[in-house]
Amino acid sequence: MGQCKAEIKNTIIRTVLPPLIFCFILLPVACDISPKLTTKQMEWKTHHRNVDTDDPNYPLQIIADGYKMIRVYRIQAKVFREIKQPPEDKVEWGWRMAVKNKSDKAVKVSVTYRLADKDDFTITSNSNYSSEYIKPGEIKTIRETSTMDYEQVDRVAGSHWLISYFYASE
Repeated sequence: MGQCKAEIKNTIIRTVLPPLIFCFILLPVACDISPKLTTKQMEWKTHHRNVDTDDPNYPLQIIADGYKMIRVYRIQAKVFREIKQPPEDKVEWGWRMAVKNKSDKAVKVSVTYRLADKDDFTITSNSNYSSEYIKPGEIKTIRETSTMDYEQVDRVAGSHWLISYFYASE
């Protein structure tokens, strides 16, 4: 009887345990389908483009600007009025811009930075309203982060920005 129990135990270990290990340990690791960013998406896309103006006295010079994807995260499913909303995958992205004040007065700047697809349709945008003045001759880096739906990340093909300024009151 004891030998029979041992054989049954060994048979169970040989036949049942491997599929369980595969299904609950190896398969989830091998088939990780959680959203991810590529290395390329997480690198800075840097541009050296200036303000498009014919005004030779325009007080700002854009030294460089760029954007990158930072991380992916999931917002867990929610229940709203007894309706279960599915989880959402989001991407945190960031942008930065180095701005030089070429004038002889302090200025505050406002930047709207947008990510666009290959046809120049806006995917997402973010605005920054600087609370600090940029002194004459000073270069200041403005940076912000925002979020977007993960499903949109592969559409991002470029970026554009709009900058405005006002002088410090005297």
